[in-house]
Amino acid sequence: MKALPFILIISGLLACKKEAPSPAPTFELVYQQPATIQASGAVQATLTVINESRCPSDVVCITGGTVAVTVTFTGAGPDQTARLGYDRSYTRDSVLVTLHSQAYWLRLLAVNPYPSTQNASQVRTATLRLRPQ
Repeated sequence: MKALPFILIISGLLACKKEAPSPAPTFELVYQQPATIQASGAVQATLTVINESRCPSDVVCITGGTVAVTVTFTGAGPDQTARLGYDRSYTRDSVLVTLHSQAYWLRLLAVNPYPSTQNASQVRTATLRLRPQ
Protein backbone atom coordinates (compact mmCIF):
# COMPACT_ATOMS: atom_id res chain seq x y z
CA MET A 1 0.00 0.00 0.00
CA LYS A 2 2.93 2.35 0.59
CA ALA A 3 3.83 2.16 -3.11
CA LEU A 4 0.40 3.39 -4.21
CA PRO A 5 1.14 7.16 -3.76
CA PHE A 6 4.45 6.73 -5.59
CA ILE A 7 2.73 4.96 -8.51
CA LEU A 8 0.05 7.66 -8.68
CA ILE A 9 2.66 10.44 -8.78
CA ILE A 10 4.67 8.73 -11.54
CA SER A 11 1.59 7.98 -13.64
CA GLY A 12 0.43 11.60 -13.18
CA LEU A 13 3.78 12.91 -14.41
CA LEU A 14 3.71 10.60 -17.42
CA ALA A 15 0.18 11.74 -18.29
CA CYS A 16 1.38 15.37 -18.37
CA LYS A 17 4.04 14.65 -20.98
CA LYS A 18 4.04 17.41 -23.57
CA GLU A 19 3.98 16.51 -27.21
CA ALA A 20 6.74 17.91 -29.37
CA PRO A 21 5.54 20.65 -31.73
CA SER A 22 5.25 19.58 -35.32
CA PRO A 23 8.09 20.83 -37.52
CA ALA A 24 7.51 23.83 -39.72
CA PRO A 25 6.62 22.92 -43.30
CA THR A 26 9.40 22.82 -45.86
CA PHE A 27 8.96 23.45 -49.55
CA GLU A 28 11.10 23.29 -52.64
CA LEU A 29 11.27 25.95 -55.32
CA VAL A 30 12.53 25.27 -58.82
CA TYR A 31 14.63 28.05 -60.33
CA GLN A 32 12.49 30.60 -62.21
CA GLN A 33 9.26 28.55 -61.78
CA PRO A 34 6.54 30.19 -59.62
CA ALA A 35 4.94 27.92 -57.02
CA THR A 36 1.97 28.41 -54.72
CA ILE A 37 2.63 27.88 -51.02
CA GLN A 38 0.36 28.27 -48.01
CA ALA A 39 1.11 30.99 -45.44
CA SER A 40 -2.10 32.30 -43.87
CA GLY A 41 -3.48 31.89 -47.38
CA ALA A 42 -2.09 31.25 -50.84
CA VAL A 43 1.16 32.98 -51.77
CA GLN A 44 3.15 32.76 -54.98
CA ALA A 45 6.88 32.20 -54.39
CA THR A 46 9.56 32.30 -57.11
CA LEU A 47 13.24 31.45 -56.82
CA THR A 48 14.51 34.33 -58.94
CA VAL A 49 18.29 34.30 -58.36
CA ILE A 50 20.90 31.71 -57.41
CA ASN A 51 24.40 33.08 -56.77
CA GLU A 52 26.54 29.95 -56.84
CA SER A 53 30.27 29.87 -56.19
CA ARG A 54 30.58 26.55 -54.30
CA CYS A 55 33.50 24.41 -55.38
CA PRO A 56 32.32 21.58 -57.66
CA SER A 57 32.48 18.21 -55.91
CA ASP A 58 34.79 16.74 -58.55
CA VAL A 59 37.29 19.64 -58.56
CA VAL A 60 40.00 20.63 -56.09
CA CYS A 61 39.56 24.26 -54.97
CA ILE A 62 41.36 26.57 -52.57
CA THR A 63 38.09 27.65 -50.92
CA GLY A 64 34.71 25.99 -50.52
CA GLY A 65 32.75 28.87 -52.01
CA THR A 66 29.29 30.14 -51.14
CA VAL A 67 25.69 30.09 -52.30
CA ALA A 68 22.89 32.65 -51.94
CA VAL A 69 19.36 32.81 -53.33
CA THR A 70 16.68 35.42 -53.85
CA VAL A 71 13.01 34.50 -53.40
CA THR A 72 10.17 36.79 -54.49
CA PHE A 73 6.71 36.56 -52.87
CA THR A 74 3.59 37.92 -54.56
CA GLY A 75 -0.12 37.79 -53.79
CA ALA A 76 0.18 38.27 -50.00
CA GLY A 77 0.18 42.02 -49.71
CA PRO A 78 3.03 44.09 -51.13
CA ASP A 79 5.51 42.07 -53.20
CA GLN A 80 8.55 41.07 -51.15
CA THR A 81 12.04 39.93 -52.03
CA ALA A 82 14.06 37.85 -49.57
CA ARG A 83 17.77 37.21 -49.99
CA LEU A 84 19.26 34.27 -48.10
CA GLY A 85 22.52 32.40 -48.03
CA TYR A 86 26.17 33.24 -47.92
CA ASP A 87 28.12 35.32 -50.39
CA ARG A 88 30.42 38.34 -50.21
CA SER A 89 27.65 40.82 -49.51
CA TYR A 90 25.14 38.75 -47.54
CA THR A 91 25.43 36.18 -44.74
CA ARG A 92 22.02 35.12 -43.42
CA ASP A 93 20.30 31.78 -43.77
CA SER A 94 17.04 33.15 -42.26
CA VAL A 95 15.07 36.32 -42.87
CA LEU A 96 11.78 37.70 -41.63
CA VAL A 97 9.00 38.10 -44.22
CA THR A 98 5.41 39.30 -43.81
CA LEU A 99 2.76 37.38 -45.74
CA HIS A 100 -0.95 38.17 -45.36
CA SER A 101 -0.08 40.45 -42.40
CA GLN A 102 1.60 37.56 -40.55
CA ALA A 103 5.33 37.52 -39.79
CA TYR A 104 7.24 34.37 -40.82
CA TRP A 105 10.84 33.23 -40.60
CA LEU A 106 12.06 32.01 -43.98
CA ARG A 107 15.11 29.75 -43.78
CA LEU A 108 17.29 28.39 -46.57
CA LEU A 109 17.97 24.69 -45.99
CA ALA A 110 19.63 23.57 -49.22
CA VAL A 111 20.43 24.43 -52.81
CA ASN A 112 20.59 21.41 -55.11
CA PRO A 113 22.17 19.80 -56.92
CA TYR A 114 25.55 20.41 -55.37
CA PRO A 115 27.73 21.67 -58.24
CA SER A 116 29.95 19.33 -60.22
CA THR A 117 31.37 19.43 -63.72
CA GLN A 118 28.85 16.75 -64.69
CA ASN A 119 25.58 18.40 -63.60
CA ALA A 120 25.82 21.95 -64.93
CA SER A 121 22.63 21.53 -67.00
CA GLN A 122 20.46 20.04 -64.21
CA VAL A 123 17.50 21.96 -62.85
CA ARG A 124 18.43 24.00 -59.76
CA THR A 125 16.22 23.97 -56.67
CA ALA A 126 16.18 25.52 -53.22
CA THR A 127 14.66 23.89 -50.16
CA LEU A 128 13.22 26.38 -47.68
CA ARG A 129 11.31 26.35 -44.40
CA LEU A 130 8.62 28.87 -43.48
CA ARG A 131 7.49 29.12 -39.84
CA PRO A 132 5.40 31.71 -38.01
CA GLN A 133 7.35 34.14 -35.87
